[in-house]
Amino acid sequence: MRFTTLSSSVLIVALVALANSALAVQTVGPADSSDGRTYFVIDNVVGGDPPEFTETLDGTSGFDTNGGGFHWGTTRRWSNGGATSATWSFSGLLSGSYDIYASWRNSAQGNLGTANYVVSDGGPSVNLNQIPGAGTIPGGVLLDESPTESVNFAPIGSANVFDGTLDITASKAGGSFIFYDAIAIAPTPVPAVGDIWVIDNLEPGYSTVGFSEQANVGDAFDNNQSFNSASGDTAATATYDFVDLPIGEYQVFATWRQNGQGNVQNAEYTIDGLFSTVVNQNTSGGGPLADLVIADDRNIDFNFQSLGFVTITDTDLQVTLNLLQGGNFILGDAVAIRLESLPSAVPEPATGVLLMMGGLVTLSRRRRSRQTCRN
Repeated sequence: MRFTTLSSSVLIVALVALANSALAVQTVGPADSSDGRTYFVIDNVVGGDPPEFTETLDGTSGFDTNGGGFHWGTTRRWSNGGATSATWSFSGLLSGSYDIYASWRNSAQGNLGTANYVVSDGGPSVNLNQIPGAGTIPGGVLLDESPTESVNFAPIGSANVFDGTLDITASKAGGSFIFYDAIAIAPTPVPAVGDIWVIDNLEPGYSTVGFSEQANVGDAFDNNQSFNSASGDTAATATYDFVDLPIGEYQVFATWRQNGQGNVQNAEYTIDGLFSTVVNQNTSGGGPLADLVIADDRNIDFNFQSLGFVTITDTDLQVTLNLLQGGNFILGDAVAIRLESLPSAVPEPATGVLLMMGGLVTLSRRRRSRQTCRN
C-alpha cells in the first residue's frame, strides 16, 4: 500500500544512528518504498558485528546466501532451535511513534514455522507465520534494495519511543525452521486532509478469488492489471484492504485501462459492505473520469474515477470488485482513497522540522475508525 501525504502541517523528524553504527543502518527513501515513506533498515550481520544485530543460536542453524525468495542483503539466518533468538537494536531515535516491519522471504516456503517478534517500549508481541511469505501479509510494505530486487516487509506493529532506543527481538514460536532477516522502521505518518493511499494489483493489501494477472499492459497502472478468469463469473472478486487508517471521511477512487477495453463490461465496486458503485469499463465508457490523477511508478499520469464517500470508524477500509450480472469480464487495477476530513476532536499536529541524514521523514500519530457513507 502506497501512502502520499499532502500536509504542510506535519512533525518532521530524523532517525539518527550512533556514529559507530552508521554502516549498520540503511536508509530507504520514498522513491524506493511502495508507500512513499522513508525507512531505516537493520539487516542481520554475521557474528553480530556491528552490534545492531545480535543473536543466540540453538539447534541446527546457518546463513542462506542464495537469494532465493528475495531477502534483504546478501544473507539471512535460519535455525530450528527452540532457544534461538535475534535482536535488532535502533538507537539515536527522536521521541515519537514508529511503525515496525520484518522481512524473511517474499514467497512461500513449506518448511518454515512461526516467529515471535517482541518490540520494546511497550510495543506489541506478534506471531507471524512465515510459511506463506512476507508478501502475503496485509499491511506490509515493499522496499527496493536494488533496481532488480524488491523485498516484502510484513507489519509487526507500532511503538512509542521515549528514550531514543528501540529493540525488536525474534524467536521461534513453532514449526520447523524460521528465518531472521532484516527489520525496517519508519516514523508513523501524521493523518492530514488530502493524504492518499493506493493499492495496486499484486501489492500488499490486494487479494483475489477467481482472477488472473496480466502484465505488460501499457495503459494500466504500473503496466499490469487483472481480470476474472472465467467468463461471466460474478463470484470472482478482487479485494483491496486498506489498514491502519486514521478516523475520518474518505473518498474512494478506482482506475482501469484509460480508454476502456473492448471485451469487458460493467464492474461493481462495494465499499466497506455499505454501498456499491457500478462503472462501465468497456471502451464505450471512455475510460475512468479524471476525478483524481495519480502518476504510477513510470511517472505516467492515470485518471481515477470517484466511487463515493465513506466515513470509517475502525482501522480498516475494504473495497471489493466483482462482475455485474450479465457481463463477461472486468478489469482489476489500482484503487485509491483520499482523506477528505478529520473528526474535530483530532487536534492538528505541531509543526517542526529537523533535517538529518540527508532527508526529511514524517512522524505522527494514527487513530482509527469506520462507518456511515455517502455517494
